[in-house]
Amino acid sequence: MGKIELSTKVNRSLSRYINKRFEKHIRPMLMITRTLLLLSFTTLAFLAQGQQQIVNGSFENWENLGKQIEPVGWNSLMSADLCTICSIGAAQCVFQEKNGRNGKGSCLRIESKSALGVIVNGAVTTGRITAPTIRPSGAYNQTVLSDSEFQLPFKDAPDSLVFWAKYSITDKSDSAKVSFLLHDNFEQTDPPRDQVSLQPNGAALKTFQTAGDWQRVSVPFDYKKNGKSNTHYLLATFSSSHKAGKGNSNARLWIDEVELIYNRSEQAFISND
Repeated sequence: MGKIELSTKVNRSLSRYINKRFEKHIRPMLMITRTLLLLSFTTLAFLAQGQQQIVNGSFENWENLGKQIEPVGWNSLMSADLCTICSIGAAQCVFQEKNGRNGKGSCLRIESKSALGVIVNGAVTTGRITAPTIRPSGAYNQTVLSDSEFQLPFKDAPDSLVFWAKYSITDKSDSAKVSFLLHDNFEQTDPPRDQVSLQPNGAALKTFQTAGDWQRVSVPFDYKKNGKSNTHYLLATFSSSHKAGKGNSNARLWIDEVELIYNRSEQAFISND
């Protein structure tokens, strides 16, 4: 009996010792770990909210199937505001390519053409293509505040733009162009037609070629002072010829997997209220 009582007392003492050590050292560590995990999940959830992506960036969805086909969320010459003579020479310049970059799904193909002796650069935009006269230099893309079909509401501040592209021209006759303009609550134009449009909140601009094969293209956004917190819209454009009315009528541009990249360390401190 004495041995049993001694063993019981030892077990009790050992149990109390373990409990004290747990309460003093182990439990606080577990609580800290749990708190850190909760903060991590909360931070990730916060960062995931509000990080807007471009509409139909993989160009899997299309509408108006047929001669006036356009990718959902994007507009082309088929929905442009053209002068009477311009509308006569308007041609389908945007097409759904059945094999995307990886041979699966679909991607966007943009073509430059010649109409009435003038090079017509193919383009898609989240705004509306406008050509008030037959002069190519007078054409522009524009966010239209009064029509939801020709605007992309946007309040985030991406760090860069990335996409996959393939461009057919490899000499100096032409280059493709991408333009993503973040702007306030006004009708931004591209190219700029007034002083306001000359100063968007942020811009990702690039003319490029791809040596005739698929390449990943990355373009950083350049922001003006306070530009990251005052954006209301995004005017995005891809064009198969970088200058209106000039270039190569055989230019072909394929675009796939358009994505906006965010610097998380900065996004946590950006407010768009």
